Amino acid sequence: MKKTGSTGNMYTLFIDTSSADSTVFELRLPSCTDRRVFPMRKRTSGKIIAALESFLREKSLMPEDIASVEVPTGPGSFIGLRIGAAIALAAVLCACAGSARRRRDRRRG
Repeated sequence: MKKTGSTGNMYTLFIDTSSADSTVFELRLPSCTDRRVFPMRKRTSGKIIAALESFLREKSLMPEDIASVEVPTGPGSFIGLRIGAAIALAAVLCACAGSARRRRDRRRG
C-alpha cells in the first residue's frame, strides 16, 4: 500500500545519476510528472543530496511525503548508478524515520 503525502497525493521520486554530466530528479503523481535536471560536472554525493533537498523544499515536501523511490539499473556509469541507489536508500530511511517519529509524537501528545 502506498502512503499518502500531506497534500493527499501519492508521490514517487525517480533519481537518475547514471549520466556523468547531470542528475535527474522526477516527482511523479498519478496525473503528472515534474522533472528537474541538475547539471553537475563534478558529481559528489553531497552535491546530489543538496540538489535533492532543494528540489523537495521547492515542492514543499519532506522525505516522509515520498511513497516510493525508483532508480535506473543501467546503462550508465557504474559508480553513478551506485550513488543513485545509495541516495534512494537514504531517502527511504529518512521517510521511515520521519513516519516513526510522527507516530511516536501522536502517542505522546
